[in-house]
Amino acid sequence: MNRSIVTAALLALIMGAGVAKTFAQEPDDQAKAEVTQTEKEWREAWVKGDPVALDRIHADDYLSINYLGQISTKAQVMADVRAGAFKYESMEHKDVVMRVYGNVVIVNGRTINKGHRQQRDVSGEFSYTRVYVKLDGRWQAELSQYTRPVTR
Repeated sequence: MNRSIVTAALLALIMGAGVAKTFAQEPDDQAKAEVTQTEKEWREAWVKGDPVALDRIHADDYLSINYLGQISTKAQVMADVRAGAFKYESMEHKDVVMRVYGNVVIVNGRTINKGHRQQRDVSGEFSYTRVYVKLDGRWQAELSQYTRPVTR
C-alpha cells in the first residue's frame, strides 16, 4: 500500500511539474506569436514604404546598425522613409529564432531583401538581430543590426 501511495505522489509531482512548465511557457508563446505578427507588419511596411506603420513599430529610442556598420536613430530612419529613400520590392525572413526574457524578445534570423536606399543597392541576404521591448502594451523595435554573411 505504501508503494502505491509513493508512486501516486511521484506521478502527481511529475504531472504538476509538467503543468507548471506548460503554464510558464504560455506567456513566452504569446510573446513570440505577437512579435511574429509585428515582424510580418515590419516587412509589409518596408515594402509598402508605410511611414505610419514603421513609426508605430519603432520605439522612440530605436537604433539601427546597417551592414556597413553605420548607426541610425529612429529620427534618421523615419526621415529617410518619409523622403522615399528606401524602395523595397521584397523582404523575406527565414530561419527566425526568438528568445523571450520577460518584456524583451530577441529575434535572430536571415533576411533576403531586394531594394535600394537612394542609389545604393541594398539587395541581398543578411543575418539580423532585432530587439523588441513591450512598451505601452505593444511590442516595439529597439534595435536592429544587420551583417552580410561570409561567402565561401
